[in-house]
Amino acid sequence: MSFILLCTISLAASTFNFATRDVLNASQEVLLARDITIKELFPHELITEKTTLDIELLKNYVADNQPDKNPGWTRARFSFYIRFCEIGADETEVVIEAFFERYGTRSAQMLIPPTWVPVPSNGFLEEEVLLAIEKKLTKTRGGEQ
Repeated sequence: MSFILLCTISLAASTFNFATRDVLNASQEVLLARDITIKELFPHELITEKTTLDIELLKNYVADNQPDKNPGWTRARFSFYIRFCEIGADETEVVIEAFFERYGTRSAQMLIPPTWVPVPSNGFLEEEVLLAIEKKLTKTRGGEQ
Protein backbone atom coordinates (compact mmCIF):
# COMPACT_ATOMS: atom_id res chain seq x y z
CA MET A 1 0.00 0.00 0.00
CA SER A 2 2.83 2.42 0.73
CA PHE A 3 4.22 1.96 -2.81
CA ILE A 4 0.92 3.15 -4.29
CA LEU A 5 0.96 6.11 -1.94
CA LEU A 6 4.49 7.05 -3.03
CA CYS A 7 3.51 6.89 -6.71
CA THR A 8 0.49 9.07 -6.10
CA ILE A 9 2.54 11.66 -4.24
CA SER A 10 5.13 11.77 -7.03
CA LEU A 11 2.69 12.88 -9.70
CA ALA A 12 3.63 16.27 -11.05
CA ALA A 13 1.09 18.63 -12.59
CA SER A 14 1.07 22.11 -13.99
CA THR A 15 -1.46 24.30 -15.77
CA PHE A 16 -0.47 26.28 -18.86
CA ASN A 17 -2.38 29.11 -20.53
CA PHE A 18 -2.11 27.48 -23.95
CA ALA A 19 -4.36 25.31 -26.10
CA THR A 20 -4.00 21.56 -25.57
CA ARG A 21 -2.60 21.04 -29.09
CA ASP A 22 0.16 23.60 -28.46
CA VAL A 23 1.05 22.01 -25.12
CA LEU A 24 1.10 18.54 -26.70
CA ASN A 25 3.39 19.76 -29.50
CA ALA A 26 5.74 21.47 -27.04
CA SER A 27 5.82 18.32 -24.91
CA GLN A 28 6.75 16.19 -27.92
CA GLU A 29 9.59 18.60 -28.78
CA VAL A 30 10.90 18.53 -25.20
CA LEU A 31 10.88 14.73 -25.13
CA LEU A 32 12.59 14.55 -28.53
CA ALA A 33 15.31 16.96 -27.35
CA ARG A 34 15.93 14.65 -24.38
CA ASP A 35 16.10 11.53 -26.61
CA ILE A 36 12.92 10.11 -25.09
CA THR A 37 10.92 8.09 -27.62
CA ILE A 38 7.13 8.29 -27.66
CA LYS A 39 5.60 4.81 -27.72
CA GLU A 40 1.92 5.72 -27.94
CA LEU A 41 0.31 9.06 -28.74
CA PHE A 42 -3.35 9.86 -28.23
CA PRO A 43 -5.19 13.21 -28.44
CA HIS A 44 -4.91 13.81 -24.67
CA GLU A 45 -2.12 11.52 -23.46
CA LEU A 46 1.16 9.95 -24.39
CA ILE A 47 3.29 7.08 -23.18
CA THR A 48 7.03 6.90 -23.73
CA GLU A 49 9.34 3.98 -24.35
CA LYS A 50 11.60 2.92 -21.51
CA THR A 51 14.63 5.20 -21.62
CA THR A 52 18.03 4.23 -20.23
CA LEU A 53 19.35 6.36 -17.39
CA ASP A 54 22.85 6.32 -15.91
CA ILE A 55 22.66 4.30 -12.70
CA GLU A 56 24.48 7.07 -10.81
CA LEU A 57 21.84 9.62 -11.85
CA LEU A 58 18.98 7.42 -10.66
CA LYS A 59 19.49 8.47 -7.02
CA ASN A 60 18.53 12.05 -7.98
CA TYR A 61 15.09 10.96 -9.17
CA VAL A 62 13.88 8.20 -6.87
CA ALA A 63 12.57 8.01 -3.33
CA ASP A 64 14.57 5.19 -1.78
CA ASN A 65 14.10 4.85 1.96
CA GLN A 66 16.36 1.81 2.26
CA PRO A 67 19.76 2.66 0.81
CA ASP A 68 21.93 -0.33 -0.03
CA LYS A 69 25.29 -0.80 1.68
CA ASN A 70 26.90 -2.71 -1.18
CA PRO A 71 24.53 -2.22 -4.12
CA GLY A 72 24.53 -4.59 -7.04
CA TRP A 73 22.48 -2.30 -9.28
CA THR A 74 24.02 -1.98 -12.73
CA ARG A 75 21.41 -0.30 -14.96
CA ALA A 76 18.42 2.02 -14.71
CA ARG A 77 15.56 3.12 -16.93
CA PHE A 78 12.36 5.14 -16.81
CA SER A 79 9.21 5.83 -18.78
CA PHE A 80 6.56 8.56 -18.66
CA TYR A 81 2.80 8.63 -18.76
CA ILE A 82 1.68 12.18 -19.60
CA ARG A 83 -1.95 13.32 -19.62
CA PHE A 84 -3.22 16.59 -21.11
CA CYS A 85 -6.49 17.88 -19.62
CA GLU A 86 -8.23 20.65 -21.52
CA ILE A 87 -9.61 23.08 -18.96
CA GLY A 88 -10.63 25.76 -21.45
CA ALA A 89 -9.86 26.89 -25.00
CA ASP A 90 -6.49 28.29 -23.93
CA GLU A 91 -5.83 26.44 -20.69
CA THR A 92 -4.36 22.95 -20.32
CA GLU A 93 -3.33 20.96 -17.29
CA VAL A 94 -0.43 18.53 -17.77
CA VAL A 95 0.01 15.59 -15.41
CA ILE A 96 3.24 13.59 -15.59
CA GLU A 97 3.97 10.29 -13.90
CA ALA A 98 7.41 8.70 -14.18
CA PHE A 99 8.09 5.00 -13.69
CA PHE A 100 11.64 4.09 -12.67
CA GLU A 101 13.31 0.68 -12.59
CA ARG A 102 16.78 -0.48 -11.68
CA TYR A 103 18.46 -3.71 -12.72
CA GLY A 104 20.56 -5.91 -10.52
CA THR A 105 20.38 -7.04 -6.92
CA ARG A 106 20.06 -5.34 -3.55
CA SER A 107 23.60 -6.44 -2.71
CA ALA A 108 26.52 -7.12 -5.05
CA GLN A 109 27.29 -10.16 -2.89
CA MET A 110 23.90 -11.84 -3.39
CA LEU A 111 23.96 -14.98 -5.48
CA ILE A 112 20.55 -14.49 -7.07
CA PRO A 113 19.80 -13.59 -10.68
CA PRO A 114 19.55 -9.84 -11.31
CA THR A 115 16.09 -8.48 -12.18
CA TRP A 116 14.37 -5.19 -13.02
CA VAL A 117 12.92 -3.72 -9.82
CA PRO A 118 10.48 -0.76 -9.73
CA VAL A 119 11.62 2.23 -7.67
CA PRO A 120 9.21 5.05 -6.72
CA SER A 121 9.84 8.50 -8.16
CA ASN A 122 10.53 11.53 -5.99
CA GLY A 123 8.95 13.82 -8.62
CA PHE A 124 12.11 15.72 -9.61
CA LEU A 125 12.34 14.43 -13.19
CA GLU A 126 8.67 15.16 -13.76
CA GLU A 127 9.18 18.73 -12.53
CA GLU A 128 12.20 19.15 -14.83
CA VAL A 129 10.10 18.12 -17.82
CA LEU A 130 7.23 20.43 -16.83
CA LEU A 131 9.66 23.35 -16.57
CA ALA A 132 11.12 22.51 -19.99
CA ILE A 133 7.60 22.42 -21.49
CA GLU A 134 6.83 25.81 -19.92
CA LYS A 135 10.05 27.31 -21.33
CA LYS A 136 9.26 25.91 -24.77
CA LEU A 137 5.75 27.37 -24.70
CA THR A 138 6.84 30.81 -23.53
CA LYS A 139 9.61 30.94 -26.16
CA THR A 140 7.05 30.05 -28.82
CA ARG A 141 4.64 32.74 -27.57
CA GLY A 142 7.47 35.29 -27.52
CA GLY A 143 8.19 34.59 -31.19
CA GLU A 144 11.46 32.73 -30.58
CA GLN A 145 11.99 29.26 -31.97
